[in-house]
Amino acid sequence: MKNYKKGCILIIGQLRFHLLNKIFFENHKNDFDFFAVIDSNSEEKLDDLSFIKEFFIVEKNLKELKDQKKLLKIKDGHKLLQWQKLKIGYRLIEKYIKKNNIEYENFFKIRSDILYKNEMLHNLKINNNYFYMNTDYCFGSMYKNFSIVSNFYIEAQKDFYNNFKFFNLNLSNLDLCDIEAARFFWLKYPYEIICNPQPPKNLQELTTRIIKNKNLITKAETNKFKIYCARKNWENIIFPSEPSFLHFLLNKNFIIKRLFSNKKMIIKRN
Repeated sequence: MKNYKKGCILIIGQLRFHLLNKIFFENHKNDFDFFAVIDSNSEEKLDDLSFIKEFFIVEKNLKELKDQKKLLKIKDGHKLLQWQKLKIGYRLIEKYIKKNNIEYENFFKIRSDILYKNEMLHNLKINNNYFYMNTDYCFGSMYKNFSIVSNFYIEAQKDFYNNFKFFNLNLSNLDLCDIEAARFFWLKYPYEIICNPQPPKNLQELTTRIIKNKNLITKAETNKFKIYCARKNWENIIFPSEPSFLHFLLNKNFIIKRLFSNKKMIIKRN
């Protein structure tokens, strides 16, 4: 018989202000197993997180270190590092599952430099294609979707990196999505559809046009249209990580919902 747990929580990136989230960790460590994929400069801080089941340090694995160095040599390649770590984290957790005969209901990815305060994950009712997120800072879904999401690391390099052409965008579930949960305004839309008869004057007007034309946008042919994007200087961004991840999720038919109640996640910096 498998050991059932509510879910697993994967911490990615540097361990910056993890001690400020002590309440959040305490509230979740009984029902959720914690894992971490970090860089070597955070290794000593793992002692503060003794409840972590397994961890992975990128610099101590020759293959992943080699891949990391390749990414750091290309423009905007550092933005791909979190997706490399997500892929590593998925494999790490899968090994732990097989070794310990565990079944997780959900998975979540978080950062240690966000203040979660009294936020709780226990009461989320996640349906098959519901994806809860606060942009790409933190997100989660049913565990069976983890393998799909972890593959964004591969698809990001193949489809989204250095791609300035319009390609299919599935908005068929838009009416069920929480637009404030992710960077919907930074997506690349067909210019001829969104800017008819003229470009939107503000984000409110852009929202109205997106919703009104969601079916036309979903049916738009790849590479046929010019691009409209409300993000400043979007033409100079080789890899727009947040909207690319959202684009990927929408095309996988996920329904986007807000994970944590705070609309603007508070990020602590050194």
